[in-house]
Amino acid sequence: MKRCKSVLGIVGVALMLLASAALAQERVLTSVKTDAAPTIDGKMDEAWSKAKPLAVELGKLMYEPKNYKGSAKTTVNVRSLYDGENIYL
Repeated sequence: MKRCKSVLGIVGVALMLLASAALAQERVLTSVKTDAAPTIDGKMDEAWSKAKPLAVELGKLMYEPKNYKGSAKTTVNVRSLYDGENIYL
């Protein structure tokens, strides 16, 4: 259950990133079919290398970390895979 909530949280953040990028400019994230589900563990399986990344530049952080003096801009690469049952971001 805890892992499911984490995955849903990650998917939610990825969708927000994609929505904000879509509003700023037209971009396309292409989902690639995979035969085996990737392991959701924060590491890129070989299956992810087949998916073309979509670079999303964030001009403002969604939160303000304490004691962080770095840049407020960052770029996130989003990839998408799907199989017969799920979509993975």
